[in-house]
Order: sequence, then C-alpha cells, then structure tokens
Amino acid sequence: MERRKCYADFLDIAERVNLLTVEISAVLAAEYSLTGGRVERRAWGTWPEVDRILSGFSQRRTDLWEEWRAAHVQVRLLATWQVLRLSDALMALYEGEMDSLWEGMEPYEDGFRPEDVAGPNELLEAMQRDLGVMGGVEADPGPGILP
Repeated sequence: MERRKCYADFLDIAERVNLLTVEISAVLAAEYSLTGGRVERRAWGTWPEVDRILSGFSQRRTDLWEEWRAAHVQVRLLATWQVLRLSDALMALYEGEMDSLWEGMEPYEDGFRPEDVAGPNELLEAMQRDLGVMGGVEADPGPGILP
C-alpha cells in the first residue's frame, strides 16, 4: 500500500472517530447530567429511545474502532518512528475520550490533560514531513537530488 494512501486512510478514520465522540457527547449532554462523575437521566426521551440511540452509537463505535485498528496496522508497517509515536498517542487520546463518555464521566475527569498529548495537527505535520510534503505542496528536494 502506498504510504500517502495509508496515512490518508488513517487520518480520515481518526476524524470520523472524533466526530462520533462529539455526536455522542452532544446526545448524552442533552439526555443526562454528567456532573460530578455521576450520570443522572434528564426528563426528555423514553428509555427505549435512549437505549436505541445508545445501541446505534455502540455499533458505530465498534465498527469504526475495527476499521481504525486495521488502518493503524498499516501505519505501523510503513511509518517513521515519529509518525508511529504520534499515531499511537492520537489513538490513545481519542479512545480515552470515548471511554470516558461511555462510562458516564466528563472527559479528562481523571486528571488527564489532552494538551499534554500531540493531536491530529502534529500527526499530520509528521506525516507530511515523512512524505516530503509541507503545507500540502511537495517539497523541492533541491538541485542534484532526484525524487
């Protein structure tokens, strides 16, 4: 598999995982009170509705994680050490956010701070450096250097 395609697939799935986390967070915030580490149900919606919504999220989550893990295997085979380290960190960050939501906690309630971990922008920059592309434009290798 071409490295560029491998990286693009990984970043695409990472974005879909992040969007699913935002979507789940919005639904849970509307349906539940997530204060103080306790989940308290709000008044709107019946339990069957909530169960149906959460069941759909659960299946989407499972499907995305399987797809992302498969893409991560490809990254692990092709990536530089820096890209590998950042891709591992991004997966851990998003998985932690999703797990916190699923367990009824506010993300980072356990003291973890996402700003301590590199995010998708740092990973994208590392991937671009690895591909010889900066700012979306292929870098000029300079005189006498063949691509």
